[in-house]
Amino acid sequence: MKNECLIFYVKLPKEGHVKTRLAKDIGSKHAVNLYRHFILDLVETLKKLSQDVIISYSPQDAEPFFRSWLGKMFDSRLGKISDPRLQDKLSSSQEKNLAIFGDNRFHYVPQSDGDLGVRMRHSFEQAFRNGYKRAVLIGSDSPDLPKEILEEAFVQLKSLDAVIGPSTDGGYWLIGFNSKGFCPSVFEQISWSTQTVFEETMKKLSQTKSSVALLPEWIDIDNYDALFRWYESRKYLSKNGSYTLSYMFVQSKLLKVQP
Repeated sequence: MKNECLIFYVKLPKEGHVKTRLAKDIGSKHAVNLYRHFILDLVETLKKLSQDVIISYSPQDAEPFFRSWLGKMFDSRLGKISDPRLQDKLSSSQEKNLAIFGDNRFHYVPQSDGDLGVRMRHSFEQAFRNGYKRAVLIGSDSPDLPKEILEEAFVQLKSLDAVIGPSTDGGYWLIGFNSKGFCPSVFEQISWSTQTVFEETMKKLSQTKSSVALLPEWIDIDNYDALFRWYESRKYLSKNGSYTLSYMFVQSKLLKVQP
């Protein structure tokens, strides 16, 4: 086991369970498909890290699905996608790069019961009990997070107590701690899913006199406005490197964006 881990929060990609605010504008089917592509893009990035990766899934009985989808979705012997639930066609370069998720650096762990704060606190406590010295947690709403920013988070935790990456909606896309500087109170009495989450969290960190590193602000895609802004700022980039961009390009009319 390594000294560092990244905790990756994912939800079962099921209609009515994920991206419900986004579904109001683009429909449940496309909202779920987009969420699947968010996860695929982030998995490609996480495979490049040297840290252990904890796939922290919800609901608690979803492990078979994620093991099957992320571990066996692409059968390189057959040279085709073996999961019929992946609805769009991947480019040949994407098929080639979609490696089997069987690395022993990856672990599957269910999220605990409780609200988001309770679950995140438990994830960090579990990571530190298991011997990790530095732990970082991200969600699955920012599909194009660069590997370099994630690596920078771990660098900062070698000398500081905490690290946090603010999102454009007033929340945060990443939070991390080293084992000695872990502050459970930052997950208590927070107005989750509001525009004040980041501000409230920073106040908690200040009250505990924690040393904190700030990462760049990033778009957290939870609604159509955020999706539109994300796509407009990235649509001229190469589609081959992004499952999400490829899907949006193909489905541009249905998603009401300009290709």
